[in-house]
Amino acid sequence: MFISETIKNKLTKYRRRLLLGSVLLGLSFVGGFNAQAEEQDGPIALSLETVILFALNDDPDIGVANAQKAQAEAGIDEAASAFYPQVDIFGSYGREYNNPASASNSDGTQFSLANNTNDFSVVVNQFIFDGFATQEELKRRKELDASSAVQVDIAHENVIQDTIDSYLGYYQSQRDVELAQKFLRTLREVNNKVGLMVEAGAESKAKLSYANSRLTFARNEVQTAQSTMIDSLTDLEFLTGRLPTFRAIYPEIFDILELKIDDFLEVAQENNSSVALNEHDRQALVHEYRKQRAAFYPTISGLVEFNQTYDSGGKVGKDRTAGAYLELSYTLFDGFAREAATDRVRSQINEIDFRTKKVEKEIKQAIKLSYNQVLSLREELRLVEDEIVSNEELQTLYREQFEFGEGDILRLIEGEERLYNSYRRKNRVETDIARNIYTLMQNLGYMRKEFFCSSC
Repeated sequence: MFISETIKNKLTKYRRRLLLGSVLLGLSFVGGFNAQAEEQDGPIALSLETVILFALNDDPDIGVANAQKAQAEAGIDEAASAFYPQVDIFGSYGREYNNPASASNSDGTQFSLANNTNDFSVVVNQFIFDGFATQEELKRRKELDASSAVQVDIAHENVIQDTIDSYLGYYQSQRDVELAQKFLRTLREVNNKVGLMVEAGAESKAKLSYANSRLTFARNEVQTAQSTMIDSLTDLEFLTGRLPTFRAIYPEIFDILELKIDDFLEVAQENNSSVALNEHDRQALVHEYRKQRAAFYPTISGLVEFNQTYDSGGKVGKDRTAGAYLELSYTLFDGFAREAATDRVRSQINEIDFRTKKVEKEIKQAIKLSYNQVLSLREELRLVEDEIVSNEELQTLYREQFEFGEGDILRLIEGEERLYNSYRRKNRVETDIARNIYTLMQNLGYMRKEFFCSSC
């Protein structure tokens, strides 16, 4: 519990920073259009938290989950209605024919064989004892309601996770476009200089052909990156609706290296939505089992009824009856249906126990994979950054030599490609780190809408 509170406090502090950033970015988003109208400095910046608000605003899956939650709440009221008396009113009016008639005149002559008649009844039925089946059904419905509430949380989590994946995909592709465009500009400058050198007779046409081929490669890289960015934006707008032209921002993520993996496993056991869902489903089956066991007990109910008839069976006038009764019923033999029903529910409980164990194992595996992947990616990021520093220094040397006419064009172009690939690799690694940390947060049970929005 102490470990859970420690992680919760860390994430709460992180959440406050996110909410503050979300509010500030939301305000900047509202005022961003006016600023853009005055000066076209570029697209506005939208944070991950702001985009998540758009996605949560009107998602059909969340609407379905909320509708199912409302159904579960109505189911509780439906089950609770059995505790109230059931009042039924019956009435009939018509004309009937009786031969012989039930009454006759004083002179011995019979009444008409056809006469009008009516009947009115009120029946009040109240169950007294049913082996606690009604109480267990009410408890079962409450567990199903709690389960549907978890389903709503899971629907929010899925939308948030899908939005995060799409947003990070757009961020990565947007950054790739910027890197590819910079790479293209650099090679175009080199190509122009090589062309001038060939005209002056200082370089061979073969090297110009090589420079042209790499320039074509750079153009293809730009087109591929732009196509990927458009696809990523399409995936994102499927969740959020139409978005203005914007610039994605690398999300702020908490440092998981402050905690050990065993701490995460303990927290996931307490907070993971899938574990909570299985627990509520299991408790619902436990109450269903007790409800089935109630069939082995007798059923006792109270009955109060009043009946009034008029000229029923002939012209006999009004006839009123009233009574109060206790009714008891018990099934002596039903072909072992009750035993089979309890065995069926018991097997369902065993099934969900096995499913829970499977879910817990999968969660532990996912947490370990995400945690270890983040550690590996951070080490890879450190190596890539060292590689970029080395390539930058080497390219500086190649450019200086090229400016003085001493360098090799092939080495210069190949060095630019290495530097471009290193930056793209760094971009991919940084994005993968964020993806794995958010996946870890979902498995911990902290991918809730309240974490990103305090009022939605």
